[in-house]
Amino acid sequence: MTLEIAAKQVLCTRTRWQSTATIRVRHASVDLVHAVLEAPLAITAHPTPFTIERDTMLDESMLLGSGTVRVVSVQGVDAAYLVLTDTDLSDCLFSGAFHLDQLRLEGRTTLAFTPTGWHSKGIAPVHWTRRRTLAEEQHWRAQAAGQPAAPTNTPPESRRWRTGPHHFDPARTPDPDDVAALAFSPPA
Repeated sequence: MTLEIAAKQVLCTRTRWQSTATIRVRHASVDLVHAVLEAPLAITAHPTPFTIERDTMLDESMLLGSGTVRVVSVQGVDAAYLVLTDTDLSDCLFSGAFHLDQLRLEGRTTLAFTPTGWHSKGIAPVHWTRRRTLAEEQHWRAQAAGQPAAPTNTPPESRRWRTGPHHFDPARTPDPDDVAALAFSPPA
């Protein structure tokens, strides 16, 4: 099965995929929380507007943005059958997923970067090494630093950690052990 979707949001929460499927997406945030994959599922960012009926392009004027596809969660998913191509994983939650070592990331995959510039830790200046991080690490570090929650629907500041959905609830924000359990090697 192949689905072609141009939308603001694609919710595949608790869906069951019993045969091979490809979802070609434009503009959307894709949520796969607790999806059950029994066969390969590919989520692919489609680079150009979809064509309908004899070379007529699908009207995407109501969908804002560049066509970027963001995967926002794979929590609870067996990632052994999951392939993500040309997706933004900057805010993707991986906690609770398993077989992350078998997740296939293809094409251009975007992860969140550490904050830029000099920061203070006590009285000593600190410069973060530029590296890509998982959303759970961003959320933990933002909370540990006592950083205020970012306003809703605003782009993240390059000099701050990204705050999570449960920023002020330490019991629901990942800790270092949770982050370490998610360690996998995304492509460079």
